[in-house]
This record gives sequence, structure tokens and C-alpha cells, in this order.
Amino acid sequence: LRIIVGSICHCAAFVNHLLAYQDAFYPNVVGTAEIIRLAMTCKKKPISFISTVGVQSLTDRSRGDMESAPLLSSVRLDDSYAIGYFASKWACEHLLQAAHGEAGIPIRVMRPSLIMPDRHLAGEMNRDDILSRLIYSILLIGVVPQTFGSISPAQYERGFHVDGLPIDMLSDAIVALDEISPGGFSIFNGNNLRGNLPSLDSMVAWIDSAGYPLNRIQDYEVWLDRIGKDLSSLPHTQKSRSIHNVMEAYKAEMLAEPTASGSANFQRLLAQVHKDESLSFFSESYIHKYLRDFSSLGLIEPCPNNRLTTYA
Repeated sequence: LRIIVGSICHCAAFVNHLLAYQDAFYPNVVGTAEIIRLAMTCKKKPISFISTVGVQSLTDRSRGDMESAPLLSSVRLDDSYAIGYFASKWACEHLLQAAHGEAGIPIRVMRPSLIMPDRHLAGEMNRDDILSRLIYSILLIGVVPQTFGSISPAQYERGFHVDGLPIDMLSDAIVALDEISPGGFSIFNGNNLRGNLPSLDSMVAWIDSAGYPLNRIQDYEVWLDRIGKDLSSLPHTQKSRSIHNVMEAYKAEMLAEPTASGSANFQRLLAQVHKDESLSFFSESYIHKYLRDFSSLGLIEPCPNNRLTTYA
């Protein structure tokens, strides 16, 4: 491999938002060090590294939330959500910066947000990601909040939004890095922000249109408490696939106003690879494809009224 490999895409990682930094250190940080060692052997090999959007919170944004914002020199390992995983990727990026600065290895760092199911291939989905767990939980329990958002005093829509790309669109962009960014050190913050981020309320409406029965609860906190209690009573297998263990991600204080800053490199990359497709995939038919995937994997019952539309 050290002779025949010309370029490396390092997408392997131990992804767990609940475990501590020390749990992710060996597979993620030491694993990246080994990739760098391979890249420096015989001939220098460019590395495309798949990081996480969570590293953006571990940069010095005092001069703006841009892709050029430097990594913090140290990180406090507190009890904030997913800090162990985010810190492991932060440490990997420090290693890659050193490899570029000291050995001249070309580095492309991709920080994707949510990686969503393939638009066309049946069953190609990550059933354990934060959105899949939410959809699964909603389908199991059959209750949703009246809204996943609110209107702030500044009149911006606040709430939980879908910020991500289907895996087929993201992988096309990653493959294109060899041609579009062949040398130097480049960072791509994977925020899909060309337009207003779609709200989870749209997703709920499309689950409803598929024919799955949903009961709405007016108060968000009451809904969160209700679904948490209902999920806790499920058999272990179902409970482990739900949001039961990651309820913190959907607490009201996690509500945020979308920001369009800090992803210029990524937006240019999308424009070159996918033209104007960045948000067009998120639609009723795409969510119905999501539901079909759950059914094909045996995780939920087929749509009761057979009202699923087909993704074009």
C-alpha cells in the first residue's frame, strides 16, 4: 500500500456521542496518526480526512466563525453533549495540521454535519444517527410536539432543523477533493446553508402524510417528558435504537438559530459538484424513502395506508 496508494481518504472513526474522550482516543486519534505515517512512507500522499461539524465549536471564533478559524490549543472535557467524540476529532485535526506544516502532506479536512440516507439505494441508512433515532422513536410511540421550534423576539425561526446531506451527495463531494483541492491545507465546514434549513416540523408533516398515526402534544417539554417515559418502558432492543439515551440532544436549551457563516469552501465545493442541489433533496418523497428504509430493515411496520410517494 505504501507504494501503490496515491491518495488517502480517511473516513473510519469510532462515533459515539455518549462516551468519553479516552474511549475515542485510540481508534480515532491513534488511528489518524497511523494514517499519517502511511502518508509519509515512500512518497507523500494527500489525505482527505472526514472530521465532524462538532469541531467548529472547538475553534477560536473570536475573529469570525470561518473555516480558517484556528483550532483551540486546549479543550475542556466537561459534560457537554458529545464532547468526547468532538475532542477526539479536534485532536486528529491537530495531528493533521502538524503533518502538513512539518512534512508538507496535502490535507483536506471535511467536517460534515448530519450524513443522511442515500437518495436512491434502498436500506442504505445509518439507523443510529440522531435523526434516524428521532424518526424511529416517533413511529414507535406515535406522539410529536405541536412544533419543534418557535419564533424568537428577533423574528428568526428558532428550533430543530435538518442540517445535512445524503451520503451519495456528500461522497461525490469528497471524491472531488482530489481534483478541486489537490494541495495545501483546506477545511470544509459541512453546513448545508444555501437556504433556510428545513424544520423538523416539515418532517413530521410528511410522516403524517404517509399514513402513520400521530398524536400532537401542545407543550414541547411535556412531549419530551412523555416520549422519554414511554421509550424507557420499551424492550431493550427498541429502546437502544431510539433517542432514549440521547435525549439531551433534543432538550429545549439545545434550540438554536441557524447561522449561515463559516462554510464558504464547502458551498463552493457543492456548487462545483452538485450545482444547485444542496437543499432540493429534502422533500416529502425523501422522508417517505426514509420510512421505506426503516420498513425494509424490519424496524417498523409497513405504511398502514400505503401512501408513500417515490423519490424521483
